[in-house]
Amino acid sequence: MSPVVTHFTSFYVTRGTLSENTYNLNVVNNVSTTINGHEEASQSLFGLVSRSAGFAVQTENATTDTEETSVKWSFNKPGYYGLYKGTRRVSGTFTRATCNVGLGLPRYSNQGSGTYSTYGYVEEGTITCDDVLPVGTVRKAAQAMLGCAARPAAVKPKPKPKPVPKPIAKPTPPRKRSAH
Repeated sequence: MSPVVTHFTSFYVTRGTLSENTYNLNVVNNVSTTINGHEEASQSLFGLVSRSAGFAVQTENATTDTEETSVKWSFNKPGYYGLYKGTRRVSGTFTRATCNVGLGLPRYSNQGSGTYSTYGYVEEGTITCDDVLPVGTVRKAAQAMLGCAARPAAVKPKPKPKPVPKPIAKPTPPRKRSAH
């Protein structure tokens, strides 16, 4: 599974301004359902893929939007923002086999193998460089497109260590002299 940003735009909101706008998101990637490199789908194959991936994937012949799209957002804090749409691509290999029962024992015969690609739900959202995001997510991929890797993340100053109290020296009692 890999996150894929399909549409993206970025902009800066200046301090003291409000930004309520309709933004155009440009197409930056496309994901389709494919089997052996051809745009097609198999409900039975992609149904198995969905169960294996742990989330719903496209089981019909489908592709993400191939045209720019518009979204309306409002921003009231200054900063550098990215708007995105994206999905998680699921790719792999498969083997087709048939089961023949002969002499009471099942025998499987290989009917061919191939590759597949499909994708999960499409998400849309906004990100900034200050967002702390999990690796492997569509949001993190969009944040990388914003150029956040090129600039250092905001670092909070380390707290000053607390002073360690000095041990209090206990006076040692005077030694008694022994008489010989």
